[in-house]
Amino acid sequence: MESVSFQEHSGSRVGGINSEEFVYDLEVEDFHTYFAEGVGVSNCHGTAAKTQFDSVMTLDNTFYRFGLSGTPLKRGDGKNMHNVGALGRILDEVKTKDLVKEGYLANPIIELVPVVQGGDSTLDWQPDYRKFITKSAYRMQKLLEVILGNGEAPGLVFCTAPEHGEAIRKALTTAGLRCRFIWGDASDREREKAFADLEAGEFEYLIGSSVMDVGIDIPSVRFMLFAGGRKAEIAVIQRLGRGVRMDKKTGKVEVRVFDLFDLMDPSLPPNLQGNKNNAKHSQVRLRIYRREGWDVRVPA
Repeated sequence: MESVSFQEHSGSRVGGINSEEFVYDLEVEDFHTYFAEGVGVSNCHGTAAKTQFDSVMTLDNTFYRFGLSGTPLKRGDGKNMHNVGALGRILDEVKTKDLVKEGYLANPIIELVPVVQGGDSTLDWQPDYRKFITKSAYRMQKLLEVILGNGEAPGLVFCTAPEHGEAIRKALTTAGLRCRFIWGDASDREREKAFADLEAGEFEYLIGSSVMDVGIDIPSVRFMLFAGGRKAEIAVIQRLGRGVRMDKKTGKVEVRVFDLFDLMDPSLPPNLQGNKNNAKHSQVRLRIYRREGWDVRVPA
């Protein structure tokens, strides 16, 4: 007769998924079948990826499935349908403004910094991005004005391209500020050390890209600068989330977020007014800020 064991586990990991209910492991020799009464998936936006989706779907006997996430299901490739297929439709949404009102998060104050640049645009994304953002001396000057006039350490500066991040690091260092730049090829250990050193006051500003979108918890951050443009809603919300952690030690209740806001120069001929894509991306970010109910301050 086959050897059969029937065991009860609480808080087990099944296929990479955290189960906070009861998971039953029916073992017949070397074969395992898992039965779960309920499975809760944290950071469930990751279920859009095939690996986590497949893991959830292996629990085909699960009666209850639910997920929690601080990231909106706003992927542009349609893969958020994996979330719906694995966990069902969205039952409720909690906006940042609601969590601020209840005292769970610091209030983000978004300050738009107009960056009006004229110039000939090719409408080719990469060369225009280098011209109007990465290599723009005018934009770098606006960045320095913001940090030197309003910066508060510890602060986070977000960019998109590696060469832009390195250029910002050099500019801040030349201005006498202590800063560090981390990029996507940094190891987990290097990232953790950079975050810890920033928190400890070893330097004033941490510059980075998507490597800083998630996994950072530095409650003492009171200053953030969005320097790289772009419009991806998930990135915008994730990045803002890095600064809204409450800091009970200092009594932090708000965080200042500066957005280098690209605008066209209507005083110039149409073919020299600047880059339309960057200006459109800025308007998309503004709509996200307002829709989320954040405090947006537009200069007169």
